[in-house]
Amino acid sequence: MIKYQADQYAVVCKISVPPALVEKAFGKGFIANRNGNFATKEWDFTDSNNDTFLVYDYKATQNFWGPNLAPEEYEVNNFVTKRLRTTKIRRFWRQPRPTFNEFWADDQNAHDFRVNCNDHAEYRKFKTWFISRIEAAKTDPKSYDQKVVEKFGLVETYSDYDKKYQIDTDYVVLRHSRQDFADPKWKPTTEYDKPFTTGKRLEDKYRLL
Repeated sequence: MIKYQADQYAVVCKISVPPALVEKAFGKGFIANRNGNFATKEWDFTDSNNDTFLVYDYKATQNFWGPNLAPEEYEVNNFVTKRLRTTKIRRFWRQPRPTFNEFWADDQNAHDFRVNCNDHAEYRKFKTWFISRIEAAKTDPKSYDQKVVEKFGLVETYSDYDKKYQIDTDYVVLRHSRQDFADPKWKPTTEYDKPFTTGKRLEDKYRLL
């Protein structure tokens, strides 16, 4: 979902679920980059109508609030402390905040995740589906990421310079053409209708020296 600033879209609903269960049901997600410093992670979804949804946490960790204060700063035990606290409660004096890792490891305390979507998207149905996946994840022995690794294998980043990697040269663009997706009666008429082919090296006419 394209989003250029944090308040570009209205928050159509909030989904109150534990952070760890969101990761278990939908994967680790992406580091948030469309909500300023208000969010730490976000997930993109697209339904069968091609409507897009963006789910993200909001002002949940010390990444936004900064380091916690001393424990006594959160106590209200006399008139002076209470009066001082009322002047600063809008900032961060309400309660201590978890760190990034503490927040995303929490599978007990629910957080109000915010949802953005494009116009006319059926966000109520999306919320119902989202919660159903969270409920299923509670009893599922495997997380979303574990299922992905089992099915597709680990994602290779080719970051180890000392390791010899097996490079896949059997590209899809070389194996398929328009004929694979067209009507059975259709016949290729031009070179562009046929699969691409590649040579083992550039021809001599392309040499500069």
